[in-house]
Formats: sequence, structure tokens, C-alpha cells
Amino acid sequence: MLKGSLMTQKKIIGVIGKPGSGKETAAKEVVKRYGSDATHITFSGPLTQFLLDMGHRDDEIERPLLQRLGQMLVKHFRPDAVTCGVLHLVKRTFEPIIVVDGVRWPSDFAELKNPLNFIQRESGTDGWKRLVRKFYKRRTKDSVREFLLDMDCSGRNIDAELIETTSDLLIKHFGDDFFIPSKKHISETTRDASDSVRCFMVFVDVSPKERFERIKERKQRAGEGDLTWEEFLKQDSAPNEQHIPELAKKADFTIDNEERDPQLKNLRAQVDEFCRKFLNA
Repeated sequence: MLKGSLMTQKKIIGVIGKPGSGKETAAKEVVKRYGSDATHITFSGPLTQFLLDMGHRDDEIERPLLQRLGQMLVKHFRPDAVTCGVLHLVKRTFEPIIVVDGVRWPSDFAELKNPLNFIQRESGTDGWKRLVRKFYKRRTKDSVREFLLDMDCSGRNIDAELIETTSDLLIKHFGDDFFIPSKKHISETTRDASDSVRCFMVFVDVSPKERFERIKERKQRAGEGDLTWEEFLKQDSAPNEQHIPELAKKADFTIDNEERDPQLKNLRAQVDEFCRKFLNA
């Protein structure tokens, strides 16, 4: 449990790592240390729920399908579409420690690091609403539909029924009142926000060969037990995964999870070190 000033400051931990690196395990280990003061959110969560609502069964949602959905949203909706969905979840989470697993895109990194995205509502005042009106743009169903129509400016023709369906699903999962950050930031507000919200990035590092073996053994997603080395390399070089090496260089802390350790002693020792350095200080 957290005490004193730590309870007044929200701390967000973004976990970076390729498939099979153990980033979900590392995220859960952080949450375990803080009990009800911490929660775990995944970038794949909204995408998985999206597919379930489209009629897919959970046991048939393969990693390539999630990758294609993320790529489609980034390409045809907006570059930070997946980021915005997760920001919506984080902003509605009240635990002082939030572990966000699956940071992959530069926008994921940048927006989680931006304290203005997480300024908390003040109970009994309208200060939050004033701030939102000043720095953020409201996205209702009509404005999402309008934004999708605007995407046609690049020459792509978007089917009207697809626009309606996409609008409904985005609003359902990401809320009809989520806010898209504007580019206008005021330095004083940024300083105030930084005092109340901090974000730390953790990279979980494992070699490709070891990750391949772990993926085949765990069979977490449909088809992983039969995964070939060639298929693994293709998935590992997908657009969703290409930015991870550059994001890893900017991480605040690196966990070396190469060692095979069923008891997780090595991983837990490094998680403890991270918590002492960044969360308990």
C-alpha cells in the first residue's frame, strides 16, 4: 500500500516489449506489489473487445488479426487511434499506480509521457471542465463521423455504412466524451500537471530466439502452438512492432528477462529494483 504524498501523485508505468518478452508478467508483478493501489491496462484490450463485438470468438483471435486491426486504425482513422483508446481508459482509472502494458507506437510513448493528458477532476469544482475546454477538443459521435469523412481528403473512398459502424464501435469502447489533446500547451499548466502525474517507461528485453520458443510453449493466442520461425519473423517485423527498438532506447528502466526461470526470481528482483527507484522514492 502507498502512503503519504505517493497517494496524491498518479504514477503511470508504460511497459515496452516484443511478443513473448514477458512484459505482461512484469506488469502483473508491479501490480501485485501495490495491491488495490495499482491496476493493469493493456493496449490489446480495446482491440480484443472490438473484435469480440464484431462477432469473433476469443479462441480465434490470433496475433496477426490484432496487428491488422491496429494497423487499419492507424492508417485509416488517425495515427494515434489506439493510443487515444487507451488514454481514455487510463483517465478513468482512479488507482494511484497504473501499469499500461504494450507500448508500441511513438504516440503511445509520447502521450503517456504527457502529464496534461491525466490531470484529475477536482470534486465539487468546474476547474476540470474549464481546463478541458481550453486544451482539449470534445469528440462526440457526430464529430467522430465527421472526422472519418474528412479522411477522404487523401483520395480514399470510405463506405458510408462503414463510417456509421466504426463511429458506433469507437464511441462504445472509447466513450462519447473522450478528449483528443490539442497542440497548445501552457508551460505553467504543464508544470502543475507534472507535479501530480509521472510516467515511467520500462523495456523488457529478450532475444528473438528465446521469445519464439516461449510463444510456442505458452500458446496464449490462437495458432501460436503451430507457429513457424518464418511466421514469427514476419509478425515480429510488422508495423506494430517496428518502433519498439527506438522506444526501448528512451525507456527509463530495462529488465533483462532472457534467463529461463520458472520461479521468476530474476524478473522479480529487477521489478523490485524498478519499484524502489521510481515508485517508492
